[in-house]
Amino acid sequence: MANKEKTKTGALPPELEAERKKAAKQAKVDEKKAAKQKIKEARAVRQGVKAARGKKTSYAGALFAGFFYGVFFFLLLITAGVAFYYFDLGNVRNMVIGGLGIDRDSYAILENRRNEISGLEAKIAEEQQKLQAEKTTLIQTEEALNTREDELDQKQQALENQEALLSGQATELSRIIELYESMDTAAAAVILSEFERDQDVIRILRSISQSKASQILAQIDPARASEITTLMLSTATESTTNETEEDQVASSASSGTNNTDEQTGG
Repeated sequence: MANKEKTKTGALPPELEAERKKAAKQAKVDEKKAAKQKIKEARAVRQGVKAARGKKTSYAGALFAGFFYGVFFFLLLITAGVAFYYFDLGNVRNMVIGGLGIDRDSYAILENRRNEISGLEAKIAEEQQKLQAEKTTLIQTEEALNTREDELDQKQQALENQEALLSGQATELSRIIELYESMDTAAAAVILSEFERDQDVIRILRSISQSKASQILAQIDPARASEITTLMLSTATESTTNETEEDQVASSASSGTNNTDEQTGG
């Protein structure tokens, strides 16, 4: 009766319950083993892929290195051959000519022609250098001439400005002289006596007529008139000396020119 009641309520007998737990535990163990096996297989596959990639890379690197060294040695052989031929090491040039069946006379003509062309190229290069040097010199000379021309233009402009200033001063001096010529002698003497600079008085007296100047000078204070007369004499002496020196220089230059002409004619 008790066993029937436990069956009705859904409980298993102890033997069956133990078997069930044992089977469940074994299933979990089997699952863990299967999972570990899958992990091992995945790792093995991954290592195989890496190994395959490494082999592929190594093969490509080796192939590239072989190609590079092959090209390098090929170029090295060509360079060595050209050097041996150019410098005729070990009589290589004659052997090449003989092997190609080229006539030695024709080859000599070609060599002479090549040497002539090389000489002409050297001369052309030298002439080009000379032309470049001459061009540089001409450019420098042109720049110097332009600079000199600018300087002369500036001097010309300065001279024109000075001439204009002097012309204005001359015009103003002419007006002053006309005023003193028409002015009363006594009034002119009073005005000139008030001048501070004797040179200005002398300039006016020398510019007006001699008779008018003598009348004005006679009415100026005697001491001041004496100073002005002395200064006029000293400046007149200096002017005469300068004119004499200029005449001597001109005479010497003319004499030297004549002697040069005589020597040239002789």
